[in-house]
Amino acid sequence: MWLSQNESASFWMNVLTDLKTRGVEEIRISSTDNSKGFTDAIKTIYPNTQTQICIVHQLRNSLKFVVWKDKKQ
Repeated sequence: MWLSQNESASFWMNVLTDLKTRGVEEIRISSTDNSKGFTDAIKTIYPNTQTQICIVHQLRNSLKFVVWKDKKQ
């Protein structure tokens, strides 16, 4: 478990570097909240990883552009 005040790129670089030194050779796919820090870090440490946005976060991000009265529909 890793703790930090924020989810900066340097925080994620430390996490992913630690995973790599513990033997994680490859990450094939990651699902994120589209945090710029995480996306950049994973592409640096594991460049072949395919990153996609979590469907919950995609929906939340899309729904913020929908008028309140139309959200229930």
